[in-house]
Amino acid sequence: MLTTLIQGPLNKTSIENIDQYLKFGKVVVSHWDEDDLAILDNVDRNNPNIKIVSQHMPSTGEWEPTWNGDIGVSSTFPWAVKSTYLGLINVDTEYVLKTRSDESFENLQPLLDCFVGTRKFVTTNVFTRHWLRSPWNLGDHCFGCRTDMLIRAYDIILSDDRLRYPKECGESILCKAVLRARWDDETDIFSNNPDSIGQSHTEHAKQTIEIVDVNTLGNYVVCYRHRNARWDKNDYNKHDALAPPDAVDNTKEYFEDV
Repeated sequence: MLTTLIQGPLNKTSIENIDQYLKFGKVVVSHWDEDDLAILDNVDRNNPNIKIVSQHMPSTGEWEPTWNGDIGVSSTFPWAVKSTYLGLINVDTEYVLKTRSDESFENLQPLLDCFVGTRKFVTTNVFTRHWLRSPWNLGDHCFGCRTDMLIRAYDIILSDDRLRYPKECGESILCKAVLRARWDDETDIFSNNPDSIGQSHTEHAKQTIEIVDVNTLGNYVVCYRHRNARWDKNDYNKHDALAPPDAVDNTKEYFEDV
């Protein structure tokens, strides 16, 4: 029913957590041909519930020109999109939970409880910001929903050149693509002014998005690459100096005063 998708450069943090992920379903690892394959030495390649796929990691010079805005800010988002998409099209379960290769989570159940059996989209509170005060900013570290819905969202990201930096950041790109994949509503979706967010989008978001506090997921590792920051269990909180303004802990706070 569920696949945990690990995407990004091979990293012991996630690879050594595969046995934990297998308790909740299958695992797909999407990485780059150029990675250190020795990291996979202890992975049981004969396990039918583990699938490993890879592709060439393009240099920034090989990116499609529409992604060039990310180069100046050293963003890895275009790579994340590419590796996530390869992983998604290799998922054969109804639901998928996408994780980063430099992160890990012990207990996925609080996340699964929010979206399995529904058309909800769940993410953690890591870098998630209030719906209106910081429009469209969903945490993009660990998230899940129906596999077909997430594939459609990534098809939208790949095909719509309006979803690019600097007009949109990775978090807002994900949020807008997910809501479009779920509701087929583009009305005012490219406005980032809180006063211009259509009521339909707010209602769609409230019916779709669930936020789970990462501190309910047992032992975990989450990272902020640009600041070389790493949090372990109970370390991450919205009051951290590295957390964004208007950070939230859960769904109720995300839609507070909406």
